[in-house]
Amino acid sequence: MTKYNFDWKPVTKWEELTPFLENIKQGEPDIIPWAAAPPFRPEIYHWDPIDEGLGGGMGSIIAVNALEPDLKAFNVSETPEFKQFVELMHQWYLAGYIAKEADPDALSSWKAGKYVLWST
Repeated sequence: MTKYNFDWKPVTKWEELTPFLENIKQGEPDIIPWAAAPPFRPEIYHWDPIDEGLGGGMGSIIAVNALEPDLKAFNVSETPEFKQFVELMHQWYLAGYIAKEADPDALSSWKAGKYVLWST
């Protein structure tokens, strides 16, 4: 991160990482900036998941807004926040910031320096 003069501490939104990912892509053509798309985390919106999730990185799909007194359950995938996240991940995928194919040995690739970022 020092090489690209990127301070991650003030980052509060995914899209704020885009310039950093672009710099890596341009400066390190043999490196994929992100091993796989980061999962959507309802918790960052103060939504409390109330199901076990779908797996495959999707996480919880049913949640309640912890800031709302009625705690009405809703489908996370039907929210504008989820749509914005999916659209950003699609843009990153097309730009080559996210691996195009699943890596069968991602941990070894990570250790070999093939990726800069890893998320679970």
